[in-house]
Amino acid sequence: MVRRLLVSSLLLLAAVRPAAAQKATTPQGAIAGFMQAVADSNLERLGQLWGTERGSALRTKSPEGYEQRLLVMLSFLRGQTYRIAGSQPGDSKSRRDFMVEFTRDNCRKLVQVRTAESRQDGWLVNSIDLAA
Repeated sequence: MVRRLLVSSLLLLAAVRPAAAQKATTPQGAIAGFMQAVADSNLERLGQLWGTERGSALRTKSPEGYEQRLLVMLSFLRGQTYRIAGSQPGDSKSRRDFMVEFTRDNCRKLVQVRTAESRQDGWLVNSIDLAA
């Protein structure tokens, strides 16, 4: 009985413990994770996958007002599908630029998405040209 209670307690603790943030190991993985966070409306995960070479916005708490920027990106990108149409090296070894096609209903838009590699946080989405 005690053993069964202990096992049940351990399983319950494992279920409620928040999962550790998984780093994106590729620039494409950063884009995929970011878009999944958009689909899930998960602002915390968006903050973990958006940033610069210095680290994720969530960890570095920058730039100032990053939460509002994430909300704007979430608003623009929610409900869209995407496909990576092409890529090229960025302006440094730790950056990679992509052309991503976003689709909502019958509207398609080709947008530049820049990724950056952080030593601590893996690959991150650095910018999305929403003005395009």
